[in-house]
Amino acid sequence: MGRIRRSSEQALELKIEQARARVMRTREAHEKAVDGLKKLLDIQKEQQNAQIMKALEKSERSFEEIMKFITTPVSEEEA
Repeated sequence: MGRIRRSSEQALELKIEQARARVMRTREAHEKAVDGLKKLLDIQKEQQNAQIMKALEKSERSFEEIMKFITTPVSEEEA
């Protein structure tokens, strides 16, 4: 049996549908990857915040000294 030949219009429609399906799959994969990255970055930020708090608790510097250091622009520190 011979294959049924599609018209160029039908072939184009098929390719369009296949491309749409690929876009949907890759969009879903992209969104899932972005969500995973956001979760990991949130965990990293929590860990960094915990490290900062631990360092503050151990520090012998006053609250005012720490705040001055944090809020002073870099250009003023170098002067």
